[in-house]
Amino acid sequence: MIAQFHIFGPLIVVVMSGSVAFESLVLGEVSSAKIGYMPQRAYQIQSGLANVAIAITALLVFVLGWGRYAQAAIVLVMLIFFRCLGKTMF
Repeated sequence: MIAQFHIFGPLIVVVMSGSVAFESLVLGEVSSAKIGYMPQRAYQIQSGLANVAIAITALLVFVLGWGRYAQAAIVLVMLIFFRCLGKTMF
């Protein structure tokens, strides 16, 4: 189980946070219009940069071998960020 988390934990964080960052930074106005929200470019940039930071940190945690506690911490940070993001949008 720990060996699986060692691979999938950081990988999932990089994919999820990276895709959200791409959507926020590159597709900002189009993506917000598609789901019916008013485009708030400043908030989208801030959220996108936070997700870039989370994705880069997850990649560093994996590459530099910081251990399972660092991997668990970065997964928790991503999950908490997505949970708080969901509360502010609805």
